[in-house]
Amino acid sequence: MVRLIKEINPTSSALPRWFTVLGPWLYFAADDGSGAGWGNHELWRSDGTTAGTVLVREIALPPARASNPGQQTHAAFQENVYFSASDGVSEPLWRSNGTASGTSIVNILFPSVVPNSLTVAGDHLYIAFGGGAPDSYLYRYDGIDLVSIRRSSNPGEWGFNPFDPTALGGNLYFTENFGNELWRTNGSAIAVRVADPIAPPDGIPRSKRNLTAVGETLFFAAQAGGPGGKELWKYTPGEATTSRVRFIGTGYYPAELTAVGNRLFFVGDDSQGAELWVSDGSALGTRRVLDINPTAGAGAPGPRRGPTQLTAVSEQTVYFSANDGSTGYELWKSDGSASGTSRVMDLNPGPGSSHPKDLIVRGNILYFTASDSFNGRQLWATDILSNTTTRLTSAAMFGPTTQFSVQDRGNDRNIAIAGETVFFSATFRDGSRISGYELWGLDLPPLVSLKLPPGGDGEPLSEDGPRALPILFHRTGDTSTALTVSFQVGGTARLGDDYRVREATSFTSTGGAITFAAGASTAMLLLDPISDWISEGHETVSLTLSSGAGYAVDSAATVVATLVDNDTAPGLVAGTPIPARLTAGSAFEHRNPFAFAAIKRDGSVVTWGDENTGGNSTAVAARLTSGVIRVFSTASAFAALKSDGSVVPWGDSLFGGDAGA
Repeated sequence: MVRLIKEINPTSSALPRWFTVLGPWLYFAADDGSGAGWGNHELWRSDGTTAGTVLVREIALPPARASNPGQQTHAAFQENVYFSASDGVSEPLWRSNGTASGTSIVNILFPSVVPNSLTVAGDHLYIAFGGGAPDSYLYRYDGIDLVSIRRSSNPGEWGFNPFDPTALGGNLYFTENFGNELWRTNGSAIAVRVADPIAPPDGIPRSKRNLTAVGETLFFAAQAGGPGGKELWKYTPGEATTSRVRFIGTGYYPAELTAVGNRLFFVGDDSQGAELWVSDGSALGTRRVLDINPTAGAGAPGPRRGPTQLTAVSEQTVYFSANDGSTGYELWKSDGSASGTSRVMDLNPGPGSSHPKDLIVRGNILYFTASDSFNGRQLWATDILSNTTTRLTSAAMFGPTTQFSVQDRGNDRNIAIAGETVFFSATFRDGSRISGYELWGLDLPPLVSLKLPPGGDGEPLSEDGPRALPILFHRTGDTSTALTVSFQVGGTARLGDDYRVREATSFTSTGGAITFAAGASTAMLLLDPISDWISEGHETVSLTLSSGAGYAVDSAATVVATLVDNDTAPGLVAGTPIPARLTAGSAFEHRNPFAFAAIKRDGSVVTWGDENTGGNSTAVAARLTSGVIRVFSTASAFAALKSDGSVVPWGDSLFGGDAGA
């Protein structure tokens, strides 16, 4: 359900902005109208309810009135939010735990210098002060002490001018000297410069920008010698220098660098226009995904335009906005292959653009805003699993005379997810009553996940083990009503032959369902292995949550249980060399639960064990003296394959011991 969370400013617009999420809380800046003029923002927070949406503290007292918390920078670290805010005298770094008494200045280091970036790396919060040399400084903060970061080359030199701070492997990487130098720090007081190559053909990479961590590799765009100049570069900790990934070459910086699993997606231009590219860090693995717009690149004419809003929705897939030359900027998706790249939906039919933006994912649902010709900018959702897209709000959603519109704030993100709510800013008009831009929310469906139990209960199951394996389902949010969720079934094990299931609402060899009882946040399915006499090797059962009405699917959507075979030989072909402890002269051995058969090196067979299940081969002994190349078994019989193609069976006739039967 879409609802107005709170009308913070009844006389004008609250203009909620600069969203930061900490646990189930949204922290934001808003103007409640108490100050003179317009845009007097102070720090607020919300849990998604009207009563839980409150002013945290009025930082800027009269006559200043507007502290604009988070306008320059904001971040969550440990149990607090950190942000820049003006108290009317200076704009230092503040922190807040959500209470007025717990909202205070961290430290006034330089009254005239403003913190302009906050980055969490490892156990530290890194703070860059100032907007340019020489009044720029880098500090690290552990929640107690601020420590200045100095240069390894000249520790006595004061200050850094850091840009693009990026966390990788517990370290902070950043550029310095207008992007000409790459540095790193592990939290110590001394930062170390990362070396660049100094010899042709690559030259020295300068003007580094767009630092992006992917796995254990740092990618960035840089300009070096040679044609084109502006290319994709990388650095992997432990390597001697940075290195160019691949020559693309038209003189435009790779943009929109986005980590998707262990690959980098970005926008590059190889003279065919700005298009979607993908890289695994190697030259051969760096390529254009698809020529989305053959006439001008995947954007409007101009080499700098192309796909925008790149957003990873899984370890394999990225969603983005692109223009194919005929439908305008619309929502697209890609798995990194040409065949796996397609437009999701033409949200604004025809050549006009819907300009999807503010993409944010929760489970299997991607939320975003987009515009069409009839409704203006509204909230939309795409089910990643079913590939269905739905508009969640509309201009006349509250009646034919009403007008509803989601705020479009340019490059400032307008959507955040905290707890069980999608927060966004929107305006509403009903006749003469006009509500300015206020804080609205969309109630989210429960997020369902499944897992194997921790510890020993999650170990592989033996066929003849004394226990069943519990598979645990969990849901978030409201549990007041029952909820049934569906799942797909896979694996190599066969239902009814290798395992049975208890406590499921329904279960077949391909799918099933389970029901959360009213008041319960968990449900449990029991997987019980069935013992048999056939050696099939280890087998698996997989369960994968399916999308459905009334819930969303978490990223923890698949479990795989392993059934350990307790039959070491029955059902398999004898052909494995026998251990040295067996009788000399034997080449291979085979058994069923009650008897053994050994193929000797001379091609004869020796049997022993229960005489009714193949241990006694007297009746066919004359035919087993030579020429046997393989032996097969069932639970109570054997069959020998001879080199002349004949087969000799013996044992219980009900289990194949009598070919005539």
